[in-house]
Amino acid sequence: MKKIGFYLCLFLLIQPVSLFAAEGVTRIVIGQRTDTANYSDKDGIEVGKDQFVSTSTAFEKVGSLGNSNWGYNFLFMPLMKNKAELKDFPKKNNTSEVESLKHSLLLGFFYRWGDALLGKNGEMAFRVGMQWGKAYTQLKLNHNGQEHKTSKVTDESGLFFAFDWGPFSVSVSNSSGFTDGSLIEFEDLTDDDGDEAKLKTSNSVTTFGFSYYF
Repeated sequence: MKKIGFYLCLFLLIQPVSLFAAEGVTRIVIGQRTDTANYSDKDGIEVGKDQFVSTSTAFEKVGSLGNSNWGYNFLFMPLMKNKAELKDFPKKNNTSEVESLKHSLLLGFFYRWGDALLGKNGEMAFRVGMQWGKAYTQLKLNHNGQEHKTSKVTDESGLFFAFDWGPFSVSVSNSSGFTDGSLIEFEDLTDDDGDEAKLKTSNSVTTFGFSYYF
């Protein structure tokens, strides 16, 4: 059911804004992603941080709002991997290792300088904006030789910057949960208070890639 609800959001998020698009482009951006992930506990205390480099594939639909430089983008980023060592999790003086796999669906609004088609005709464009959406995150935690798995759909938001020149694309973004529902629970682990152990993730992502336009 989590996956069904997640992909339903993919359809619902884009439909209202696409009606107002004067012109735009749909593309796949394939390249390399550098993901710096921060993990914090339920009190917002950082318990782990690491950087992971992987192949990146992103699906993006971009449109202009009227004839202005304002626009929207709809971004689907699957298979974002990361792993880190956690300290003081799930309890004080405990050490664990976590692996994460995240798929994000984001709807953004931005201001653009340059090409409305983001390099499709060989020109340049620069964008700065905000994105909101959902992330389906799967976590695998190794603690005391035992493996604990959990998953959840959470809220996500953040800033982004993007530069395109012809097919070459560079983007920098950050994202984090903005509600208590962004905490991911481990039902079979407890913290120092005897409650379910909970983790929250935030990411800073830099991507270098090449665009393939539709």
